[in-house]
Amino acid sequence: MNAWLSLFKKDFRIIAPWLLTGLLIILSIDLIALLMVADLETKMILSAVSIFFHILYFPVFLMGSLEREGKQMHLWLHSPRPAWQLLLSKVLNALTAKILSLGFSLVVPAWLIWKYPILMQELTKADMDSLVDAAVSIFAASLNLGFLFLLLWTIQQSLKRWIGKWSGVIFVVVILLYNPLMGLKTHVGSDEAYVEFKVNELGPWAGEGLSFTLMFLFFLLSAWLLDKKTEV
Repeated sequence: MNAWLSLFKKDFRIIAPWLLTGLLIILSIDLIALLMVADLETKMILSAVSIFFHILYFPVFLMGSLEREGKQMHLWLHSPRPAWQLLLSKVLNALTAKILSLGFSLVVPAWLIWKYPILMQELTKADMDSLVDAAVSIFAASLNLGFLFLLLWTIQQSLKRWIGKWSGVIFVVVILLYNPLMGLKTHVGSDEAYVEFKVNELGPWAGEGLSFTLMFLFFLLSAWLLDKKTEV
């Protein structure tokens, strides 16, 4: 356990500069919105924009950490720890960073809704429930993308020995296979605009059950590939 915690701390040191940079960017945007923008609707939109970018936060952080390890794969694969523990450390670090950053980005929008509840609903149709729903949807979609990218990365690593740089083609193939399981609905009109992420209706496996099942399977398959099929 102590050895795994040391690994977790090492991985956290890798992503810490990215996390702090992201928090500073969010803080800068929030300060601009609060101190330099007079219009309440613009203030809300500007402070909330960072929330929507978090759909890419988990996969980007996870892939950045994995790519750093990929440059010294011979050291990583010679670790005495099993692949699932190595990958779990990366996943939990990226997840921790995402939770911290997403929570930080929700502070100002939540404060504006709490201070001006009626005006927020009139101007932006935003209330606490809608803010929480948006954050949860973005969090779930980001996890789906992150575990998909994790699987793609391990597949690419396992194929490098045979097809070299062409292993990147597998990214496109898997995304095309995975895409039918996901839906993206957009609407832009004269009075409103929105983007909705959802899992397509697939019987009893639709929704959260399908998503978490796929993420768990992607993680297990990634660990197996790293242990059995990836060579130095």
